Amino acid sequence: SVFEQAVESPGGGNDYRVWENLADSYRWTPGHDNQARDAYERAITLLRETGLHDLETRSRLALFLVKRGDTAEAREELEAITGMEAEGPTIPYRIAVAWELLGNRAKGLEALGKALAAGYPLPSVRRNPELTELRADAGFHRLLSNLKDS
Repeated sequence: SVFEQAVESPGGGNDYRVWENLADSYRWTPGHDNQARDAYERAITLLRETGLHDLETRSRLALFLVKRGDTAEAREELEAITGMEAEGPTIPYRIAVAWELLGNRAKGLEALGKALAAGYPLPSVRRNPELTELRADAGFHRLLSNLKDS
């Protein structure tokens, strides 16, 4: 795949974003669960090497952990960054996806509300397969109507 080629390219093997893309592609390919877990593990290792000094990297770590199946550690990381103020819409969106994957719809919706209020594009939310069940939730529709009213 193009993602496997990216890992093999010069420098690609040391970039957590390249491993994240590869892991996500494996995750959505039936029969590739082990490869996905291994690729997330590599992404997590590389991300930790950056030092995790900011909300950007810590929110990524939480999402990688939950996608790898390390739910307890992902929950700890999300709890640790709760209340930290994020600039822009991307970090709260990533946090929303992580909470949803952990099965905490209330916290997922809360973070998604922050992301949308900060300008995260609704069409991207509507396309994300990770959020299919959340989008069917009445709380999601309440959130959208509250945003329209504000």
